[in-house]
Amino acid sequence: MPLAQQINKRAKAGDFTIVCTARIMTFADFEFLMNEGINPNMILSRKDGDMRPDGEMKLAKLKSLFNLKQFRDKNKIMFDDAASVRSTLRGLLDAVIDPLKINGRI
Repeated sequence: MPLAQQINKRAKAGDFTIVCTARIMTFADFEFLMNEGINPNMILSRKDGDMRPDGEMKLAKLKSLFNLKQFRDKNKIMFDDAASVRSTLRGLLDAVIDPLKINGRI
């Protein structure tokens, strides 16, 4: 899984890595991350009962986080396969990249 390797590479380089998912995380999701060797600094996920569209939910969670002093002046890059989410997050992040395009190049 090339994207997982990219995440691990950034974490090893000292970047703060976040998994931001529209999923309600289950044991199987955490197990998948562990099996892929993905150990992010933080996981942001949907809470049970949160019915907002994916992009809106991710925007709210990331906006709150990025308002913190330690994140304000940092570069922020995100990978998301949903065009609607990429569109929603473009103003908040420095880059929002379709991972399918990255996977094809790695």
